[in-house]
Amino acid sequence: MKKKAMRREPAWLVSAVLGALLCPACAQTAFAADSDAIRTRDVVVTASRTEQEVRQTPASVEVITRAQLEKTGANTLTEALKTATDLNITQSAMGNNVSLRGMNNNQTLLLINGRRVRTEDTNDSANKYELNRVNMSDVDHIEIVRGAASALYGSDAMGGVINIITKKSKEPTLTVGGDWTSHEKDGYFHVGSGQQGKWSFDLDARYSDTRNWGYLGSTAQVIDMGAGSTYTLLTDTTNQYGKRYFFDFDGRYQLDRDRELDFFADYMKEELTSLSETDHIVHSPRISGTMLTAGYRNDFDHERWTTGLGYKGKDSHGDYELRLYHTRFDKDQQVYYTNYSGRNHQAGERSSTDDMTFRSTTIDGKRTFSADDENLLTFGGEYRWEDYDSTRLTSDSSMRYAAFYLQDEWTPQTRWLIIPSVRWDYSSAFGSKVTAKLGSTYQLSSQTRLKFNLGTAYRAPTASELYMDWSHASYAYIKGNPDLRPETALDFDLGIEAEQGRTAGKLTYFHNKVKDLIDYRYEGVTPSRLYTYRYYNVDEAVIQGVEAGASQRLGNRFTLRGTYTYLDAVNSLTDTPLANRARHDVKLLLEYDDAQASGITATLWQDWLLDYRYELGAERSVTHLGTLNFVVNKKFKSGLSAYFGIDNIFNKRDVHLFDDGRVWRGGIQYTF
Repeated sequence: MKKKAMRREPAWLVSAVLGALLCPACAQTAFAADSDAIRTRDVVVTASRTEQEVRQTPASVEVITRAQLEKTGANTLTEALKTATDLNITQSAMGNNVSLRGMNNNQTLLLINGRRVRTEDTNDSANKYELNRVNMSDVDHIEIVRGAASALYGSDAMGGVINIITKKSKEPTLTVGGDWTSHEKDGYFHVGSGQQGKWSFDLDARYSDTRNWGYLGSTAQVIDMGAGSTYTLLTDTTNQYGKRYFFDFDGRYQLDRDRELDFFADYMKEELTSLSETDHIVHSPRISGTMLTAGYRNDFDHERWTTGLGYKGKDSHGDYELRLYHTRFDKDQQVYYTNYSGRNHQAGERSSTDDMTFRSTTIDGKRTFSADDENLLTFGGEYRWEDYDSTRLTSDSSMRYAAFYLQDEWTPQTRWLIIPSVRWDYSSAFGSKVTAKLGSTYQLSSQTRLKFNLGTAYRAPTASELYMDWSHASYAYIKGNPDLRPETALDFDLGIEAEQGRTAGKLTYFHNKVKDLIDYRYEGVTPSRLYTYRYYNVDEAVIQGVEAGASQRLGNRFTLRGTYTYLDAVNSLTDTPLANRARHDVKLLLEYDDAQASGITATLWQDWLLDYRYELGAERSVTHLGTLNFVVNKKFKSGLSAYFGIDNIFNKRDVHLFDDGRVWRGGIQYTF
């Protein structure tokens, strides 16, 4: 009788998921999805709540292993992600844009060991800074989940998830090293204790010094003043340059064979500067030309602390985990004039300030329960409270979030895996929201699989989007909108994967319909001549495309890999393409691996961004960029390893993509 009851369980769970997909407002259950781990032949990734093989999981997943990171000598997260499928990383003045499947920069959720790391919350700043705030010398491997994942992770995961897993040394180890590139230099060390009785720990520290690359490109804000007149703000900006410091500690205490305590502490400090110059240009029937030129220096002094404690274990029924962690981020940005062609301001005078303290405390837990041979249940929840104290908000903001989720991994037959999942999220600002997902993998044969996913997603507006009241560099006034609606999406994908001998390939179609996309628009000029922008909802957008990938082993040492993404992203009401996206993204890689014999590995790859749409004020146009890159790595038996590489070998430049040309890089590392 028990087995019959458990067999009936998937039916009601599938019904609940489909009901939430078809009528989210009607859903009354407080459940959710979270599928957090992927096993390959080489590595286990804990980015979801259960362990699954990459071939079996319905989600579109990519794992960048520790071996791959070592081969490429990636000294930043940006370098590590460059060859990932359908993940656009482009340079910007503030950092890097990251886009999964054509979604916005702030619609990709970034995690470290499953913990949220968001501290900046505007659509411009979210993740742009965070990609440079990851201590790469402490990274073991990276998991990328493409596609809407709110049913797994709640808000902010509309485009997908990037989860960074840090090192946990099994043996005593000491590693020291350094990197040098045309852009920055780094020094680091890592100490791993291995298991010492019941104790083990990993300690990591890193210093990074980023150079000023010069003015990278231009942005423009064109304002229609009426009567045939326009006012243009043309801004040239450098990158952020200066120093970063990292310190990370992760300790574990083995209570017994099946239970463990985990305590961790991370610290990051930034001392950065950037320069910008803005020309105020008037075009009118009477007068035309540059009226004013203003130069600015932006000084950034940031600190972030994260501390926490976790408890996990397993018993005869499955695994369980409980975790508490706290993050505090202090932001101090001061803007000064470096030159001013008018009479109102002088060089050295402060133009504006941006001070912010962000605090976030999270309690989360989960339980995995093996119901029978066909069903593996995972359920859990989280409670999070976030407090903002900022000079750019109309008032201090305090938000509370709660979530409960339920997932079933149902195997009705040996060839078929079905994963229905439902998640209930609560926000103190927007109330309750239910998201759901139904994923399935069907084995056509031992080497061929069909994968399907259908799910809903959402993103709640942030404190800045709701309550911002910020004068930026004395020419722009950015306003929040307390009437914003959460972004929502309905997403599905269908793919096929296969391997045959030395050949492997996959093909996936994805379609994402997004409603109430949050952006900002020009709303006029204030009496003090500030140009006002306000957040608003774009009614509807459709983002769809095709992902393709293939690999071919060439002999015992060479592998040829290629990926291609076609993207069609359109504002469906105006039928205009969405900006800051490439229609075609192509990567072709030739890899050499002789690590066992000579210790040498090398990669030569070509990367094309074609038909990249951008906006420069009123101008809408496209650009293209293709770069050839190379890196070679050598491991010596003594524990010494070194790499040398060239990014953008032919020195291609593109001001619209803030690409300043060739980058030389190299590094050395010694493990005792």
